[in-house]
Amino acid sequence: MHPCGGIDVYCPLGSVHPTPVSDGYYTTPDDGEEDTRGAQEQCQAGTFCVGGVKRVCPKGYYCPEAGTTSPIECGNSSVFCTEGAIQ
Repeated sequence: MHPCGGIDVYCPLGSVHPTPVSDGYYTTPDDGEEDTRGAQEQCQAGTFCVGGVKRVCPKGYYCPEAGTTSPIECGNSSVFCTEGAIQ
């Protein structure tokens, strides 16, 4: 068995080579092993994913839908978005 690689790739059971994580997805540990990733999951609304890492949408931005890859700025000074905002 060879190590799967970094957080930006995953190795499903039986795979021969690491698979790059899809845009808007994050990788999940395989059997609790942080450096071996066995699957990917789509980011939920209120979060965004880049390079296999899931992050909570920061204050001042919103992440409206599953699979968001970049937070969207809230807009003008009369609008405020809390951390994890979806609209």
